[in-house]
Amino acid sequence: MKSKAAPILEKLREYKPYGSNTEDFPYWVNALFWAQRYRMIREGNELVPFSIDKPPRLYPFLRPIYYDRRRHGPSRIIFKKPVRIGATEFAFNSALYAIDVFKVNVGYMLPGKAELNDLAGARIDRIIQESPHIRSLFDNIDNAGLKSGRSGSLYFRGANSATGLEEFGVSYMIRDELDRMNQENAALALERLGGSSSIKWRLDLGHPISPDRGIDLEFQNSSMHEWYFECPHCHAEQHDVTSLDHFKSIVDFKNERLVCTECGKELQKSDLLNGYYKAEHPNNPRKGYHMTQLLSPTVTLGEIIEKYNDATGIPYLMGLFHHSVLGLAYSESSRRLTEKDVRKLMKGGPPMASYGQDTYIGIDVGERGLHVWIQDEESVLRVMVVGLWEELDPIMEQFKPKTVIIDAGPEGHAARAYVLGLRAKGIEAWLCRRSGQKEGKRSVDERTFTITTNVTEQFDRFFSGLSNLQLPIDFPKDAIAHLCSPVRVLLEGPGGITRGRYSKGVAHYCDAGAYASEANPNLIPKQHIIPAIRPPLAEFLKTSNWKGRFRGD
Repeated sequence: MKSKAAPILEKLREYKPYGSNTEDFPYWVNALFWAQRYRMIREGNELVPFSIDKPPRLYPFLRPIYYDRRRHGPSRIIFKKPVRIGATEFAFNSALYAIDVFKVNVGYMLPGKAELNDLAGARIDRIIQESPHIRSLFDNIDNAGLKSGRSGSLYFRGANSATGLEEFGVSYMIRDELDRMNQENAALALERLGGSSSIKWRLDLGHPISPDRGIDLEFQNSSMHEWYFECPHCHAEQHDVTSLDHFKSIVDFKNERLVCTECGKELQKSDLLNGYYKAEHPNNPRKGYHMTQLLSPTVTLGEIIEKYNDATGIPYLMGLFHHSVLGLAYSESSRRLTEKDVRKLMKGGPPMASYGQDTYIGIDVGERGLHVWIQDEESVLRVMVVGLWEELDPIMEQFKPKTVIIDAGPEGHAARAYVLGLRAKGIEAWLCRRSGQKEGKRSVDERTFTITTNVTEQFDRFFSGLSNLQLPIDFPKDAIAHLCSPVRVLLEGPGGITRGRYSKGVAHYCDAGAYASEANPNLIPKQHIIPAIRPPLAEFLKTSNWKGRFRGD
């Protein structure tokens, strides 16, 4: 007797991975057909069926990846990606598809608790609640770490703690943001795969950070599918961006448009989307995919160009541009300024000034005294060192600063008293507290007049802007030595993730210069802490015992 499934199997034999005529395929064939039937998404006040084919949700480059997530499809998929590309939606849909169709448990692994609360406690709950069929699969979704189902459950676990990794068994493991995970725990999670299920699936996805590690290494050991398209003018085949140089060759920055790398004529985003994948290792059973944010329907080329311009010359921002826009790993080499570099900035400059107007002043507390860096928008006017806090008063009179930023470290009480004194005179003054943490999260606390920032990022901004400043022709030798002292190196942190750090040595003028550059109003952080009620400034100054640097606090 002929099986009822025979007609369907015949259709599958004719199945073309890049085709779009899917109406007569049953929902269980792959994750996309299932999502289009059962997943609902909110558009305004309406719930509509999930789609990757209708504006503004145009994600044709995801179709082959969805098609791969099916019975007898590849067991391992690697997704090296930028942000805002639809990858997390794919991960969710494929997880729910596996629970519904194959009746299995799924593990969803994230780096830490913050991500768990955001992803499991908000996004996945909303997906479940807004889709009636999906809601019927679960008995209880109140626990952020476990969405308990009738025939399969969804476990959320954080990779940066081994707690809970031995408490569950799954048939499908998803590791989201692999590069940011504790790598030992990420590997341990794979031991949770097992059982007698008909599937043993893995999905690794994330923004690559370091070359030859994490998602970048997984991708290298896969089929290495890259997105290709043809120029509609000259029909030259070319691929989506695979390097920064490639990015710069396909983008016309001046006119804010895409161009063909062969004929130079303008391309539309639709030309890129009308493409296809080609694999470097097509026979590799591990399917790996890479694409860039140029394909995203929710990101404009203007936004991408702005991100690139902001990142140019600033290593941590350029790394972020590689990870989040190009979906590429980023590598830096150790480097420092040379005396020759500094003297180029001194060439043709005027001697150090004795007066100025509307300046920015940075002050660092060092062993020899208070190192002072004075600049305006275009040039460094003067650097010096003084021994006592009151010796700063005539400097303020002579250079009439817009903003003064002072090191909040070694002499915190005296520094705060001086800041308050400047503010009593109508001068914008702040303390600056630096940390090795707090990456990308500068903040301003108006209660204590304190800017808090990441030290590496602040030095990156300082050295990037230094090349645009004219140094005095008589810039002191010790100041030159201080500028040449810091070395930017890559250090390996928890989980094998590398981060840029400065080995500073003696660099007090660098610190003062970094504070002065922070004083520029364009750099003042936008994240403010609302001030609380505080004692009147005059009362603080009246009761303060501050006398000066070497006269006690």
